[in-house]
Amino acid sequence: VLDALHSSASGIKNVVALGGSGMNIRQLELINKLNIKEINLCLDNDEAGRKAMNNIALQIYTNNPEIKIRAIDLLEGIKDLDQLIKEHGKL
Repeated sequence: VLDALHSSASGIKNVVALGGSGMNIRQLELINKLNIKEINLCLDNDEAGRKAMNNIALQIYTNNPEIKIRAIDLLEGIKDLDQLIKEHGKL
């Protein structure tokens, strides 16, 4: 949640926190209700984050195959979006 708040404060728009390593049915329903067309996933830059990103992408795609899903790869040595912003600013 703090990474999402820091991202918004840094000027990155439409950032939300998952609140865990997966999505729940309510989040999937909101994606459809809000008519979201594109989602960029940026989870922690470790094995658990990559695994969660693949699982979440599959959940989103299964729920709505029309949504464009993109995985954001972080720079080598950067753990998460918050560290990226602190060390490199908004790219």
